[in-house]
Amino acid sequence: MGRKSTLSVFQAHLPFKSRIPERQVAIPFHLERRAFTIIGSLLVVLAILYSYFVMLSVSHVVVREETLLENEALASEVANLEQSYLAQSVRITEDAALAHGFTRGNKQTFVARSAVALTNAQ
Repeated sequence: MGRKSTLSVFQAHLPFKSRIPERQVAIPFHLERRAFTIIGSLLVVLAILYSYFVMLSVSHVVVREETLLENEALASEVANLEQSYLAQSVRITEDAALAHGFTRGNKQTFVARSAVALTNAQ
């Protein structure tokens, strides 16, 4: 960049020469541009990570709600099956068991329950 050779009456001219060559004056601008690029890239990466984690948490909430609904459906089905079992268990009698081919056991063995302790382990 050159200076204009014509100066107005109101401008002064100082005859100093710069010790720094003209190429090196642009170095701070290069560092600022590089810092701006790094900071901008970091902000973009952070925005992408933020979006990813928000979507991840939303998907976890959706999966949790679906699991709760499925759990309620399974609990309802278990309740219906228990009701059916209890209704059918009333109809089971000794005559019905013998009609289906079950036989009565001749020898019956009973076991007495006692308290288990470390002193009885001998």
